[in-house]
Amino acid sequence: MATTHPTNADSKYKSRQLVAAATIPALLVGGLIIYLSFVNDRLPEQVATHWDANGTPDGFTSRSSLSLQLAAIMVAVTLPATLIALFAKGATAFMPKVINGLPAGVAGFVASLLFLSIQPQLDTTTPPDLGLWVIPVALVFALVAGAVGAAVAGNPPAAPTSVAPAPAGAERLDLPEGSTGAWVGRTPMGSALVISFALSLILGIVVSALSSWWVLAIFALSLLFVLSLSSFNVSAGPTGVRVSGMFGFPRITIPLAEITEVSAGSVRALEYGGWGWRIKKGSTAVLTRSGPALSISRTDGALLHVTIDNPEKPAALLSTLLDRRADA
Repeated sequence: MATTHPTNADSKYKSRQLVAAATIPALLVGGLIIYLSFVNDRLPEQVATHWDANGTPDGFTSRSSLSLQLAAIMVAVTLPATLIALFAKGATAFMPKVINGLPAGVAGFVASLLFLSIQPQLDTTTPPDLGLWVIPVALVFALVAGAVGAAVAGNPPAAPTSVAPAPAGAERLDLPEGSTGAWVGRTPMGSALVISFALSLILGIVVSALSSWWVLAIFALSLLFVLSLSSFNVSAGPTGVRVSGMFGFPRITIPLAEITEVSAGSVRALEYGGWGWRIKKGSTAVLTRSGPALSISRTDGALLHVTIDNPEKPAALLSTLLDRRADA
């Protein structure tokens, strides 16, 4: 039978989540505002707030409204990640460290980038060019802040375990006694995703060729990240289910003891807002196209959908393994 989470464990975890996803970003926003209040009279009347691809300032904000505008930018950028971490049902069931660390990481990146762009403008009337070095420095600070956020939140309470068999109507495999089975596959790449990826590649190369080399470097890193989400390895067997990106990340693991039901169904990417790793109404989806998908229900109510061809095979295998778990 499935067990339930201790109430105090849930409460403590929610409190840690609140600190990681809301309090840490709020402290970063507050710290930036306090810093600006101390250096405000040392800034020029028109503060550079935007730079072109060559690092030359091309956008300015009045000194009197700088604090309010920067705070608004930080809140607007960080708030979506904070809301997902705190309120998206089931969001932290899969990859909790990423979800819990994302708000602090985003806030850390924006805060450090703003600080590094304002610091060189102190005690000067001519805004300096901004070098490429600020981006990797901001990324490092973002990773540190994100790691702190993930550490503060910790891991969610362990999902309940179950020894119940698969639902009566589920398809099964005819596995001989004493034998077991495993299934390994890969999510297919839909035609819409291929076309979008190709167009983005062409557009990025053209834009980068007309800009500086560091624009090309940033574009290449972004393209690599998108590529990692374009195809996922999927495996199912006696230990449960594992889904991992092309380069091993992101990675989702569901032990067999935390699975209550597995079925073959269908999902539409547009219902989740696009492709990749998506969250909607308590369910998580790994989508590379619309169509057949493997659907997995966890003991804590979290749902995972993964688009694969012929999901009936791994679904039948896992249902058979759930029956054997119950018999054991």
